[in-house]
Amino acid sequence: MITQEQYNSLKEYYDWQRVIEYNREEVYIKAEKIVEGMKEQDVELDVDRVFEELWNDTDQDSYENPIPDTWKPKNKNLHIEGIDI
Repeated sequence: MITQEQYNSLKEYYDWQRVIEYNREEVYIKAEKIVEGMKEQDVELDVDRVFEELWNDTDQDSYENPIPDTWKPKNKNLHIEGIDI
């Protein structure tokens, strides 16, 4: 967890890390949907491999930014004290 003191001293850094994480989570959801869709066609794909391909093709300019205020990162290391609790 990021303390308020850490966040306040490196706000731009932590905000950007959270933008990256939000977009990673969104790409992973897309990968899961692709894998599910391919199962309907009897094609087995590994969701982590699909994610890696999609993520590697994702340009930072296409990141959703700003991220929704209501979003809470799954990665607890990116939770901000007093905000994500």
